Amino acid sequence: MKRFIALRMLILTMLAVVVLFVGTVMLVETIVSIHTISTNESPGFVEEKFASLKVGMTVNETVALLGRPLSQESRGDGRQEFWYTQSKEPLNGWGTWDARILVISNDAIAEIISRRLPNH
Repeated sequence: MKRFIALRMLILTMLAVVVLFVGTVMLVETIVSIHTISTNESPGFVEEKFASLKVGMTVNETVALLGRPLSQESRGDGRQEFWYTQSKEPLNGWGTWDARILVISNDAIAEIISRRLPNH
């Protein structure tokens, strides 16, 4: 009888683990698909290429690797921002946007921003 109860508990535990795993996979797929659908990317943008950028690379090297940015914005300090991705809509109800941005100074990358940013 004790073996039967132990076997039953083992089966129920395994079933709970499978259900938890499947639910987690479905949740992750949903989050990824929402992110993918709601993000504008510049033509030629590839996440792996963006990740390979280094501070100090020239604008010409950057454009040769990634293509032209989605948009360019001037900052008040004389630097420019090259936006390679930007969410079309906030990723959550609090106004957070997903973006890949390069800050350009003296014709070279001064800063690489690859994170979720507050809506501005």
